[in-house]
Amino acid sequence: MSILKWYAGGQDRAEQAISILTELVADLNHSQQKMPLQQVLSDYIEAFRKKDSAVPFILSRMNLDISSALKKPDCVNCFRVG
Repeated sequence: MSILKWYAGGQDRAEQAISILTELVADLNHSQQKMPLQQVLSDYIEAFRKKDSAVPFILSRMNLDISSALKKPDCVNCFRVG
């Protein structure tokens, strides 16, 4: 993963986001509990590839959707530590 400058353009941010999201999806084991989060991450990988909206807008939507996915009853305990 390369270092992203704070002033990076949308294309650079999109490429970095795709890289990070792809790693996250690969790291999540395919359990039923984590499926809502995996689906959200996969959807946003596709959104960054399609470039239907501006990258900052996609990132904002992604933050909200990840938060919503983690609050779902079937995903509440999927990242419990200890």
